[in-house]
Amino acid sequence: MKRVISWIIVLFITLLISIMLFFTGKLHKAILSAGKKGMEGIPKEMQYSIDKKPFKKIKATKKVAIDIKGVNHIIIIKYKDEQGETKEITKKFKAKIGKRENLDLVKLLNNDEKWITYTKEKR
Repeated sequence: MKRVISWIIVLFITLLISIMLFFTGKLHKAILSAGKKGMEGIPKEMQYSIDKKPFKKIKATKKVAIDIKGVNHIIIIKYKDEQGETKEITKKFKAKIGKRENLDLVKLLNNDEKWITYTKEKR
């Protein structure tokens, strides 16, 4: 009887760990938005890096879809301000299960608290 209970506990723990790994290792879709037409103070071009991957460029008023894996992420943005100085901003964000992350880079540059929004992910 002890042996049966031990196997049931081991199977339950294994199942629990596999479910947790499935949800935390799942790919998430994130949309990066570099502003909208008519907005002021948008840099002509920005560079972004998520989770220390190589930097990629995004032009003003464009959107980019990226795939991210896991829950905790770091985004680094490089841009040139009006004086021509290169500036860098680093922020941490979390991906939510079953949600799509919408990252507004212009709001991030302006230190707006609502720079990230979550919408239901379409399947």
